[in-house]
Amino acid sequence: SKKTIPIRMGTKAFFGGKVGNADVILITDLSGSMNWELNSYNEGNDITVCGNLNDPNNPVFAPSTRRVSLARCLDKDFADIMLNANGNRVGLVAYRDSTYSYHNLSTDKTNLFNQINGYTADGGTCICCGINKAYEILKTQSNETRDKFIIVISDGIPSHKCANTGCEGSSVNG
Repeated sequence: SKKTIPIRMGTKAFFGGKVGNADVILITDLSGSMNWELNSYNEGNDITVCGNLNDPNNPVFAPSTRRVSLARCLDKDFADIMLNANGNRVGLVAYRDSTYSYHNLSTDKTNLFNQINGYTADGGTCICCGINKAYEILKTQSNETRDKFIIVISDGIPSHKCANTGCEGSSVNG
């Protein structure tokens, strides 16, 4: 339908050894506001160990945690769940003022996790840059026999816009 629908999502290990046929691009906001605490505009604490995400007392859920820390943990948890089903592939796109980094569709958890662990926040918010890159990856690396999904993790409103043909990185106000 090419319509964007914001959702909140929790993950559970529901694949459990099944065979999958999905190509999923996980897009993550790395703009400067992702350094803020989960519930305020203050700079938060960077959490580097995710621990058990089913534990509500996990430090990653503390209000003082940086949003990017939680995003890294959720990205790794989601990729792990998706790749527990043989046949699924996960790609990564991270954005700031433009597409900051990406990882082609893969089944290699180690490489995906290494890229996610390197995520740091800085700059503006160009959500469309991330979405455009995700579409490009799916167009060039997937095919009509596979189910395709794009998931966006973001904390804010875009500060940049894209032209229909790709990322321009122009200011919304300019």
